[in-house]
Amino acid sequence: MRRIVALIVAVSFLFTLPIGYVFADEEDVRAFILGDGSAFSVLSSKEGEKALSIAGLSRLLTILIISEAFDNGEINPAATIKISADAANIKGSTAFLKKDESMSAENLFKAAVMISAGDAIYALTEVLVPDRNAFISRLKSRADALDVDFAIDDALSSGALVSATAIYKVAIALVKSQSFLKFSGLYMDTLKHENAGDTELVNPNKLVKTLPGCIGLATGSSIEALYCGVYAVRRGEMTVIVVIIGAKNAAEREKSAAKLAESAFTTYKKTLFYNPGDIVAENVEVSGGIIRKVNLIIKDEASVLVKKSEKVEAKVNFGELIAPIATDIAIGNFTCVDETGATILTIPIYPDNDVEFCSFWDCIVRFAVQFCGFIEFG
Repeated sequence: MRRIVALIVAVSFLFTLPIGYVFADEEDVRAFILGDGSAFSVLSSKEGEKALSIAGLSRLLTILIISEAFDNGEINPAATIKISADAANIKGSTAFLKKDESMSAENLFKAAVMISAGDAIYALTEVLVPDRNAFISRLKSRADALDVDFAIDDALSSGALVSATAIYKVAIALVKSQSFLKFSGLYMDTLKHENAGDTELVNPNKLVKTLPGCIGLATGSSIEALYCGVYAVRRGEMTVIVVIIGAKNAAEREKSAAKLAESAFTTYKKTLFYNPGDIVAENVEVSGGIIRKVNLIIKDEASVLVKKSEKVEAKVNFGELIAPIATDIAIGNFTCVDETGATILTIPIYPDNDVEFCSFWDCIVRFAVQFCGFIEFG
């Protein structure tokens, strides 16, 4: 029988929730999500799982892949990129790039992040993965890893019907990208063209200028989708993400997003349990292994937003460890449960060492070494 080991931490908050607080007027938008920006945890929502037209927000998954490529060095910011005819012909929000003009990867990325410029995004995808089918496969793989449902038919996921929850998950990943954050909070900048003057980049996300702590993300609009946006707001150690789909106009979109964000900072408080790499259990026995004990670590931040009046219970759960075990295979999880018993956070935990199975010969050698340790030679 497997032994379940639980480390229980009870956390109490002695604050009062504002009485009668309303998160948002649900008639204003078709769908919304208010969630934790550090880990997937929905605080409030309307039609969060319904697939809807989202206008230019469909480009966010591609922007995420490009951002991560800058983070890990796949794309060199100083590289010079020649604009293809396909990139120059992209419609919608663009940076007015011309066929055969050259521009640095960093400047293209700035346009991609600030205004979701389709021509700049497409040019960067051509450098990252030149084959279009291969890039679409990469998009689908990233969507699968995020557990999001995107109808991906081209490099920009044009026309995809996507839920607010899926956009929220992509946004969580984006705010972890330092390359993305370098430009996402800018309101205005200039893109210098090779031979045709400048393009003024004005972030359509007005909240980066008007809402304290807004670090960006993206907006979009169309006749079908109406006005959509996703916003990240960071104050101190707490980050929240708001997704708005189907607002009546830009002003209502920003109003609803700001109202939701402010409600989160008024109502919730962040509790941090572990930082990435922290040990969550020490000297745990491993049966049948060459190494007898390992520490268990958490690779992601373990934090949660809870109402200031609520208690939460946190646990580290794992069973008996039997060799072989590996550092890249989870052997348990960290969970956080609210007062109703609902799990509001689950993060995998891992051993800090690979442990191979101890063979019969390994056991004999180990016994011999231990036995000789008791013999004194003189």
